Order: sequence, then C-alpha cells, then structure tokens
Amino acid sequence: MQHTGRQPDSASRRTVQIPPAASTVTGDHKEQLRFTVTMGFGLANSEWLLRRRIERAKESLLWGHKLSEVALACGFADESHLNRMFRRLVGSTPGKWRTGKGLAPH
Repeated sequence: MQHTGRQPDSASRRTVQIPPAASTVTGDHKEQLRFTVTMGFGLANSEWLLRRRIERAKESLLWGHKLSEVALACGFADESHLNRMFRRLVGSTPGKWRTGKGLAPH
C-alpha cells in the first residue's frame, strides 16, 4: 500500500469516550473506569461497544425496522458498515439473520 501523505479521516481515529458523569457516579478516574470495564467484560471498550450496538441492531431488526434506519440508529456510518460488523460478529448478514428468525426482509 502506497503512502499518500493524507491523514486518516476522523472515523478511523474514533475512540470510545467515557462521559465525565460516568466517572463521577462511580467515583473512579476515567482511565480507571476504562480498565474496570475491560476487566469486567473481558473485552476492549471498543469491542464491548460494538457488541452492544449489534445487540441493539438485532432487537431493532426483530421489530421489523429497515436496515438503513437500524444502521444509523445504532451508531453505524451506513448500512454497509452495519453489514460488515454484523457479519464479523454474528456470522451472517443482518438480512439473512432476520430471515432465519422467520421475519420478512426489508
């Protein structure tokens, strides 16, 4: 891959942000809270967040929402981003997963 000299876009540098209120509620420093989440779930914060987004997407799909609406509502850039991440974690596309649950695709 050839280096173009361009900086990566902001989406590729995005990290999980812990709201200041969360550390205030728990009494922990922000970094300690991240460590606690990582140790408690056995996942990096970004992986935990991705799994939560996929679970939320599954719930929305079961309610019959359109894939494009589900993608945006769950924090994905677009439908293809949802498809890639869903396939990575679940093993099938959202449409195939929904059809396997006996629901009509949208």
